[in-house]
Amino acid sequence: MAWAAALLLPAAPAWSALYHVPGDLPSVGAALGLALAGDTVLVAPGTWSCSADVHTGVTLLGDGLPGSVVLDAGGQGAALRLADANGSTLLSNLVLTGGTGTLVDQTRYGGGLYAVRSSAVLSRVRITGCSAAVGGGAYFEQGAPALRGCQLDHNQGDFGAGLALNHGIARLDTCSLSANSATSAGGGILSLNGASLAMFLGDLTGNSSSADGGGMYFLNSTANLLAVTVAQNTAAGDGGGIFSGMGCGLSLNTDVLVGNRAARGGGLYAGCGGPTARPLPGRLRGAARAAPGSGCSQAAILGNTFVGNTASVAGGAAALNDQAMLGFVYNIVIQSGGGYGLSCLDLRASLDLRCDDFWHNQPADLGPGCSGTDIASVDPMFCNASGGDYGLCSNSPMASVPCTISGTFLGAYGVNCGSCAPAVRTTTWGRLRRLYGPDPRPATAPAGAAAASRAPATRLPSSR
Repeated sequence: MAWAAALLLPAAPAWSALYHVPGDLPSVGAALGLALAGDTVLVAPGTWSCSADVHTGVTLLGDGLPGSVVLDAGGQGAALRLADANGSTLLSNLVLTGGTGTLVDQTRYGGGLYAVRSSAVLSRVRITGCSAAVGGGAYFEQGAPALRGCQLDHNQGDFGAGLALNHGIARLDTCSLSANSATSAGGGILSLNGASLAMFLGDLTGNSSSADGGGMYFLNSTANLLAVTVAQNTAAGDGGGIFSGMGCGLSLNTDVLVGNRAARGGGLYAGCGGPTARPLPGRLRGAARAAPGSGCSQAAILGNTFVGNTASVAGGAAALNDQAMLGFVYNIVIQSGGGYGLSCLDLRASLDLRCDDFWHNQPADLGPGCSGTDIASVDPMFCNASGGDYGLCSNSPMASVPCTISGTFLGAYGVNCGSCAPAVRTTTWGRLRRLYGPDPRPATAPAGAAAASRAPATRLPSSR
């Protein structure tokens, strides 16, 4: 398989070296100790004891099939450490396990991978079975790391059990974070102190937090999620799927949030809060210091699908609190359990709610204080919800609705299958009020209401 791995090696200057483990050197640590910028360390399949530094510009590549090269720290610190590593540094086709992080000021950071001021590329790297107080799987401080096709699972920590981002910029493409468990904040991901996270075509599944942010926890940071699945994450406090606290700018677009659970905000919680379970460790405390002038969360939730999220107190799909600002447009919210589909917990909060579909949320679609315009309450008609396909049937009433911009639709996906069996029938607003409660829109009709009244009648599920 060495010839196949060689095809993946980056172009290198003529003076670069290639170190084979164990062909040239007996251990990964020995090879990394010699490798300098432009050099490559190629590791044969097997499990190797490793707790080592990777110099800038070095390529560390596992040979063989995915998962066949395992670097086991054996509880002796982080499996790999990066410092001032530039963007030509590459880690690929590796499994990191058994890491317990790097000790800094009596706190351990980065169980499997510890990286400071580094912009390395991680490709097809799995980090599993690691632990640290901050960043149980991986810890990134400053720099601009890029993760591609990576997996972080079954890691443990207090803050950011899967991954912690402190300052810096990180991009995650087609990455998966699952079954990570935090005791304080951020079961899957923790991002804070001016950090910026972009995540595309990935998933966070089955992560948990004993406090807030089962899937993701954001504090004084920005995040952009595109085509990400956030599913079956849990938080004992706020934000089963996502917690967006003070100083955050959050953008969700074409994402799916399904089956997440929390006390408030089963799918999403937006407010002004910070950590409540325990104080932040020293290197994270900038988040708390930045709070006074940082403002509340500002979240733009555009064209997403919320299915079966649950809150024991308020906001099955989403909860808005404090003076946070929430733009909630073109979304589908169905079958939320407990505390309404969307809950507005503070009259000071700002809500822009329009052109959404709320259907079969308990005890009602919108909680007290929440109101919007062009809100439908119909079966969106998914292609195969039980199979996880939340695309729309071609005859879905959400495939083309008058309130959208021309050519757009509601929810995370457009039409993804043919016509489905009819499950709706025409009704009137009178019947809507009897089934789902009072009209959530303001009593004073907005401009254009007369024209809207001539639109096709709202459709509701058949009583069959």
